[in-house]
Amino acid sequence: MKRNIPQLQTNRESKYRKHASRPPHGIKTDEKLATNRKRKFDTRFKEASNIKCESRQKPRHGSTDLLSLSWQNSYPIIPVESENALLPVLLPWGQTERGMIKTQPPFRVQKIRKACRLHGMQLEQALSLRRHHMKLLNPQAKSMTCLGLGNNNDIRGAAQLFENATYGYLKECGIPFLTEEDQKRRFYEKQKPGVNMPPTPDFMLTNPINLISVQAVNKDSTGTEFRQINWIEAKMFYGASTIPDGTNNAVGAILRTAKKYIENYGSGAFLFSYGCGSQLRGQLSDLGIAVLDSHPLNLEKVEEHQRRWCADKNGAILP
Repeated sequence: MKRNIPQLQTNRESKYRKHASRPPHGIKTDEKLATNRKRKFDTRFKEASNIKCESRQKPRHGSTDLLSLSWQNSYPIIPVESENALLPVLLPWGQTERGMIKTQPPFRVQKIRKACRLHGMQLEQALSLRRHHMKLLNPQAKSMTCLGLGNNNDIRGAAQLFENATYGYLKECGIPFLTEEDQKRRFYEKQKPGVNMPPTPDFMLTNPINLISVQAVNKDSTGTEFRQINWIEAKMFYGASTIPDGTNNAVGAILRTAKKYIENYGSGAFLFSYGCGSQLRGQLSDLGIAVLDSHPLNLEKVEEHQRRWCADKNGAILP
């Protein structure tokens, strides 16, 4: 798919500061949706915020020094048990469940919110989990549209805007990379007979970088992970652990895709917009892959787009 990368603003630093402090959208007329920017996460990263978008100067010619990128994550890492506990609430009709939550009776949103609080999950994580399992339960469905989960163009549009936000953040941090379109163009310019196009991550780093990933361990502490990465793959959904590997859906293809990228390019990072479940995160980590969430990104355009097709009359995003 051809990328439509927006022109970067000249004063992006102030733009990101403004974004980091803006209030999240609501889930009711008088109440705001608990997103990854919710106030309760702020204290966890008070010190980590000082290293946001920090990168070293570009290495001198002939130098072996690598650029560094600090990434502050915010979403909680969800245990498999919590995902399983939420499924009966998210899918009371099982295989016949249909439609976005914005079309459901208000009491359903309240019931899901209560279950999220009980099991330590954010609402947007839970709603993404619901969509994954609706697809899993209906493998014959050719698209999410068949399940009442939105027009394919709208879904792809939100995913593209999420990639654009990642593009902008990497540019702001001074990290050089090739987009998927760049990779394809270079391949076809140098194409050799009998050579197939290799897999193309969303962002291929022109040189390896040192990734410093900060993640909440519990409400009072954070952990820091250091990895050298060569690529980043952006996914506009929650990385659910309860979706079996190899099944015909977006999450079922994650490990297969990861292994192809590692075989061709070495270690990298998966960026999930709403974070990742503990089991899938562990499987990716065992492969040498870092797991990131969307906390540092400016998602204003993504959310503006979502409000056009998966929000209720009050502007609450309920896909």
